[in-house]
Amino acid sequence: MVNSSGVSVMLFFCSDPNGSAATINSWVAEKTNDKVKEIVTADAIDDLTRLFLVNAIYFNGEWMDKFDPQFTTDADFHISPTETVNVKMMFMGEVFCYGENHELQCRSVELRYKGDTLSMVIILPDHNTTNLAEVEKKLTADDLNNVMDKFHMRWTNVDMWLPRFSLDEKLSLIEVLTSMGMKDLFMDGVADLSGVDGTKELFVSKVLHRAVVDVNEEGTEAAAATFTCVSDGATLPFDSKEFRADHPFLFFIQDNATKSVLFIGRLVKPPTA
Repeated sequence: MVNSSGVSVMLFFCSDPNGSAATINSWVAEKTNDKVKEIVTADAIDDLTRLFLVNAIYFNGEWMDKFDPQFTTDADFHISPTETVNVKMMFMGEVFCYGENHELQCRSVELRYKGDTLSMVIILPDHNTTNLAEVEKKLTADDLNNVMDKFHMRWTNVDMWLPRFSLDEKLSLIEVLTSMGMKDLFMDGVADLSGVDGTKELFVSKVLHRAVVDVNEEGTEAAAATFTCVSDGATLPFDSKEFRADHPFLFFIQDNATKSVLFIGRLVKPPTA
């Protein structure tokens, strides 16, 4: 596996529902290496639909230090205090950048990808003392961009258990974007998209998002697409830290130079072994 990534954006003008959906889905599949094969269905397009703005991002990264498959075993993942599922749990004892935040009651670890330009950071709540939802409420975007300082992360020996998992999530983003203050864009007669066609008749009627992430012993393959429909160096300590990701956690892929977050997700209920 060779590290690769890319972001693509395309504007599609509507002709007919079936043809437009097929064209958009084909483009998204090509840009995400077939990880996202469908972002929109024909029934999501009506006679008032005029154009689509679609973006796609794809990432395929190989771990700098791979997990050895012979150490992958079946183990319990604790979804809640009363519910568990059996997963394929990977293991590695290695030197990682590791940190803790006692205020948040959670710890973090960084897994670097080959080439050392990108990393996956995992934020794991302390088991039985806090939960993921509580941590997410307290974390800010600035915390993620400066996660090394937030968690006082340092290089140390870590025994790490991480489930092998794949996620496929579909979301409608209008409600989320509206709650963030972006309201006018979705209101007929209020939205101002005159820069597109010179009129004020266009407005955004749909914002669909789909993300796929696959994490295994070799590395990570991730893809996401969004469809917008417009309608009219210190000495290391000898002892090892333990990082057992056997309960819900937050993860994100970050550019090491800019600290930009490329993908972010949460694992709450992984697929069974």
